[in-house]
Amino acid sequence: MASELKWDHDTAECRRNSFTVDDYAIGILLQLSPGLEYIRISHPEKGELLVSPKRGEYIARISDAAGFFQAHKSAFSVTEIKEKFPQVVISGRMEDLLWEAALHAAQGRLVDGLRKHDVVQFTRWPNLTRVSITPNVMRICALLTRFPTGISLGRNILRIEEDEMYSVCSAAKAVGIVSLLNRNVQLDTAEESLVAARRQAIDESKSGRFFGRLFAKLSGL
Repeated sequence: MASELKWDHDTAECRRNSFTVDDYAIGILLQLSPGLEYIRISHPEKGELLVSPKRGEYIARISDAAGFFQAHKSAFSVTEIKEKFPQVVISGRMEDLLWEAALHAAQGRLVDGLRKHDVVQFTRWPNLTRVSITPNVMRICALLTRFPTGISLGRNILRIEEDEMYSVCSAAKAVGIVSLLNRNVQLDTAEESLVAARRQAIDESKSGRFFGRLFAKLSGL
């Protein structure tokens, strides 16, 4: 299922700013009892997941990952199977599945429980080798694992679209690696102004050095 998601910013702006896991397959996965041996989660058109919470493994038989994980939970049937878990090559770990399901369901939104001005930190890097990723996921993880940062502020620092930042943070939250350190209920305009001021200072510094070199070169002619 590994792929790189592309972002349609105009479409994302028309969506709600947040979503609840209870509306999607990710909600089903998060509610599974860890002692269950073998569960089938089926969509009539998009395929099925064979999940073993007890083993921490899953098998994906999905024709359209985005369509599957973005479908409403009511479209799925969930069946506990008494047979043994199929002895085949396993597609991935449960953590990979939770990331995949949340990243697709987010569609540029923050999962309930996170707000855009929350100061968060990733407690560790997620495993990105066998899941869908985004163009800047490495930069997001590098920032948020090293420095506690506001979600919105982090997006401004990295100069990326908010829909990508929101989706990656939502996926990380589903995996359980987001530590909420501070919550700013009101819009922190001073924080955003500070980022803008830093950008301007950097740009002016670069511009000043360029024109200084140019003047020195012309003066030497």
